[in-house]
Amino acid sequence: MACIFINSIMSGYFAWHGNTFCDHPTVMYISGSISTGLWCAACMACMMLAMNRCCDLLKPDWMETLFSGWRTYFWLLAPTLYGSYFIIFTPPLIFTSIYDGAFFDPFVGTPVSDKEKYTSWPHTINNVIVILVLCTAYSCICIFVCIKSRPTMGGQRNTGMSMLQKQIIAQATLICMLILIAASVYVRMQFAETSNYMVIVGQITWQSSHGKLFFE
Repeated sequence: MACIFINSIMSGYFAWHGNTFCDHPTVMYISGSISTGLWCAACMACMMLAMNRCCDLLKPDWMETLFSGWRTYFWLLAPTLYGSYFIIFTPPLIFTSIYDGAFFDPFVGTPVSDKEKYTSWPHTINNVIVILVLCTAYSCICIFVCIKSRPTMGGQRNTGMSMLQKQIIAQATLICMLILIAASVYVRMQFAETSNYMVIVGQITWQSSHGKLFFE
């Protein structure tokens, strides 16, 4: 909820009023630090969700061993600590109305912009890992679903998946796809010139990846 407030409500306010980092440096720095940490926490949670779905389909016994009972709380602690690291120890994403998106370079779009100086490698590594993990995990899930849906020798389809499993997979895929798109766009944004259209796509998918959970 906090991240939605920052990357939707506050960013909308800054965009409407044409604000940049120089207008509200303290507010943008603090809110940027929090939103960066929450984004990375969401990334880890999403990778755990992908692993959970893979275990549920491919190794149900692992699912019981890793995620049942009190172990769930242990898994929830990991994103909390991971996100806290990014809030405290890494540079924040700063929203700018010049591009209607968030960048590590607070002066992006100005003559003194220096993306190399303000690059956050921990954030980039986080996004690259998210892209690799989600692509791998959901490729495995897609292959499994295709195999299970393939007609058998008698012409009937396999019934190895329950309706609940299918619904959960569809839900998890949608949530993780939003994070995958946002991560991909933001990796590009930090290192190369990106069109305003793609910046807005990155911003919207970032917002949606957090907001989606409240509409399930």
